[in-house]
Amino acid sequence: MKLFGWKSGRDESRPVLSRSSAGAIGGAAFGEWPRSYEAQVREAYLDNPIAQRAVKLVVEGLGSAPIVASDPALLALATVRSGGQTLIETVAAHLMLHGRPRGRSTCHSPCWDARCA
Repeated sequence: MKLFGWKSGRDESRPVLSRSSAGAIGGAAFGEWPRSYEAQVREAYLDNPIAQRAVKLVVEGLGSAPIVASDPALLALATVRSGGQTLIETVAAHLMLHGRPRGRSTCHSPCWDARCA
């Protein structure tokens, strides 16, 4: 096909624009190293100000929710600011970006009472 007075190149000379799932190393093209999930999330979050703002809005909303605690020391721990945000905001940000908080529960039963504290 002739466009604008010149003929387009042959199919063999054109670069491949889509990535194939049958690449050389785990689906990656030649010369590319496969990246980890953390690297992909980091790049997508740091390079996208809309994603940063969306995460910040949700995290700040969760951090401003009222908290009821059985012990004043627990309430103080959850509301103290570290790095500019509360513990609730930090856990919410980890859940949004990684799908799991950086913590582990020691309770294995489905109860919510003092026996699991």
